[in-house]
Amino acid sequence: MSSGLENDVLVAANVNFNNTGAKPHTGIITTDGQLLIGSTAAPKIQAGTLTSTDSSITIGYSSPNITLQVAGGTTVGKTITGNSGGALSPTAGNWNIQGTGSITTSGAGSTLTGQLTGLTNHSVLVGAGTATITKVAPSATSGVPLISQGAAADPVFGTAVVAGGGTGATTLTGVLTGNGTSAITANAVTNHGILLGGASNAVSSLAVATNGQLPIGSTGADPVLATISQGNGITVTNGAGTISIAGFAIQQVRTLTSSLLHITSTHTVTEDVIPQNTYGTEVMTVTITPKSATSILIIEVHVFGFINAGGASAGMGLFQDSTANALAMVATSVASNYHNIVINHSMTSGTTSATTFKIRIWPDAASFDVNGANNTRVGGGVASTSIIVTEYAS
Repeated sequence: MSSGLENDVLVAANVNFNNTGAKPHTGIITTDGQLLIGSTAAPKIQAGTLTSTDSSITIGYSSPNITLQVAGGTTVGKTITGNSGGALSPTAGNWNIQGTGSITTSGAGSTLTGQLTGLTNHSVLVGAGTATITKVAPSATSGVPLISQGAAADPVFGTAVVAGGGTGATTLTGVLTGNGTSAITANAVTNHGILLGGASNAVSSLAVATNGQLPIGSTGADPVLATISQGNGITVTNGAGTISIAGFAIQQVRTLTSSLLHITSTHTVTEDVIPQNTYGTEVMTVTITPKSATSILIIEVHVFGFINAGGASAGMGLFQDSTANALAMVATSVASNYHNIVINHSMTSGTTSATTFKIRIWPDAASFDVNGANNTRVGGGVASTSIIVTEYAS
């Protein structure tokens, strides 16, 4: 059947609850997804569709069903949860998201932005409570650190104390000295001066030393700059960074003999002429090579001898190399007696080449024995004759 009642069931292809108007009536369900919706206006039942006023719900139709879906997704939030307070449901579809203390929120369009308040460019943020921050303005001087003021006060920019790993000072020039937990001090020093330790870790300087000066200790006091003093036989030559110390005696050579020498070659002793290197007999020689041509040579001659019977005197001369004239001469007299004959002669070296000094003895008559008497040695070898040449710095 096309329409009517069948087994108490209304059968029809469409409906129309408007009993007015032209006839025949037409059905009011004309599109997919339409519903019969009650109305206070006639007709009381009308055809309508589901709509989303804010487009947050997408409505569709898939025969024979109407489909509903959250726009842009498949789920919709029902609660929101923060750090505390648990899961919060919206009130009238809205959640209020607000800041506290120094944190605020600001909305524009569909964007909600959280932000800090009270900030200043380049300032350092410091806690001012459980939810509020304050700020410490930067120092006008570069390199100044932020210093703790203890647990009950805000930090400040300033000078770091020793306990905080700083120096406790704002200017430092010279040698730095630690003072336990007190501020470091700077000690000025003298250019080229030697540093001295003082009381309470102080540091000072001696005056600038001149050539050859040394710091000389002084019990219970600062050392004193002074030069090394020359003593007998010592020369000190000071230079820039040098001290040369030398003894007056640079070197010494000697010849020593205890042998018997019987001299019979005679020559007049009492004449007023310079003895020649042909007189008498050569007793001994010694050779030296001076270190300097300006050195002083001291020649010391000692002869132990005896004028044998028949003679009256004996002469002794000091000669050098092949020079004929004697450098020095002495004489002794009294026959049949022992004699100690001595020459002490001083001269400038005059050369740095080897030079030989010689001793010659001549009796005026009879004979002369060196280290003996009557042509026999005496003293058992401990009676001796010597010539010593010592070179001294000029």
